[in-house]
Amino acid sequence: TPGYVAASGQAVVIGDMTVHPPAVPSMAATHGFRAIIVVPVKAKGELLGTLALVNRQPIEFTHEVVEMITAMGNQLGIAVANARLYETQLRENKKLTALVDISSGSAQQLELEPLLQRILERAAALLEAGAAYISHYDAPEEQAEIVAASANFTRLIGMRYPARLGLFGQIRPQRQGRIFTRQEVVEYGYSPALREADVRSALVVPLISRNELIGALSLTRHGANAVEFTPANLELMEAFASRAAVAIDNAQLLKDLGRKNNLLQLLIEEAHHRIKNNLQMISGLLQLEADTAQVGPTAEFLRTAITRIQAIAQVHNLLSEEMPEKVDIQALIATIIHTLVSSASGTNGTPEVAVEVEPLWLGADQAVPLALIVNELVSNSFLHGCPSSRQPLRVQIQCRQQDDHIQLVVADNGGGFHEGKDWREFEGQGMNIVAQLAQVNLRGDLQIHSRDGGVLAELRFEIVLHGPGPAGRNPSALATARA
Repeated sequence: TPGYVAASGQAVVIGDMTVHPPAVPSMAATHGFRAIIVVPVKAKGELLGTLALVNRQPIEFTHEVVEMITAMGNQLGIAVANARLYETQLRENKKLTALVDISSGSAQQLELEPLLQRILERAAALLEAGAAYISHYDAPEEQAEIVAASANFTRLIGMRYPARLGLFGQIRPQRQGRIFTRQEVVEYGYSPALREADVRSALVVPLISRNELIGALSLTRHGANAVEFTPANLELMEAFASRAAVAIDNAQLLKDLGRKNNLLQLLIEEAHHRIKNNLQMISGLLQLEADTAQVGPTAEFLRTAITRIQAIAQVHNLLSEEMPEKVDIQALIATIIHTLVSSASGTNGTPEVAVEVEPLWLGADQAVPLALIVNELVSNSFLHGCPSSRQPLRVQIQCRQQDDHIQLVVADNGGGFHEGKDWREFEGQGMNIVAQLAQVNLRGDLQIHSRDGGVLAELRFEIVLHGPGPAGRNPSALATARA
């Protein structure tokens, strides 16, 4: 009778089946029931089933009772439809939650190994799978390797096999997901551990990123009572895998980049070490020659060359220790002055040097010539400055930023030039070097003249590269060194 109602969509009402037997034999009659009413269960015109009420005593069903039971069938149909809709919505919510989780910024920031474990956990929870594992596809070598697995499949990790074999080999040609039965797992499974794991159903989906196959995500259900995967499960996992593949690809690229950066850092450190050693060796060789010459023009030339090499070495040290493209000018000038003062010897005692430098950062292309200019100007003051009245030699260095320009001032009380003498007329190589560095390398304006019983040199040039120093560094507004 319910079958007839389901087929016809019409209610069947029999008050006494012994008097009015149904056209189609009823199971209710074989169990001793005499009265039966069966109504269709519908929702939005779709037949969902039937509702049957039976009694062992005959009943005279009135029109009102039939209408009430028919209304109950309709209400039951609405309830069943709502329950199905709710179940579908729950599945969609789980799907969206998993997709959002894998696509989220936190997942994208994970390193490769934690990300793989997170994908396995989310995928297994999403489909209520007993186990899961991820294979990596090495296209050039035509090899597949299991790189991550849930706890009960950890012995599979590290296993490599030809990409044409195994469950992965079955989905690789078409790059489409597939559900495997127990028999197919035994037939195609490459690992004995997989074939012996009592797998009831397996689901394998490709991992594709940037239109390239990078691996596969596999899930399994175990035991005779396990439910097989469905096409809906496959569709859900394919959507999940598309997001997971992008996250895995990004994490792999980040890992490769980090490995290359580490190698590059080692090469840079080795280069810095070699350059530092070479500069020290050259300076040491010149120092030996200077010690041999002791006095005279040769010794003076050698010591001048040594200070120039040391100035370049200071720039190199700051470049290797601080930022890759910027030099702390404040620290650079302070270091150069300290080196010059520690090796200076004057007729009136050790020179007094005042350094006033704002926090400045310049690129190496400007820091090197600036360091050499400071070295040359201060060295000339130490070598040729002769203060009157046996006063100590005083040298003042100022370096500050004015808009988009740098202004360097070096002044001393060493007596200045002879009257009518211009600094460009000096035959020494030092002033030629200063002029070349200022005009060619820095493209700046250099002025040197006598003033207030000494020499004042002023350099002004435009900044090419500048900006704040490294985070956490807050150089003081004024650096002062006195000796």
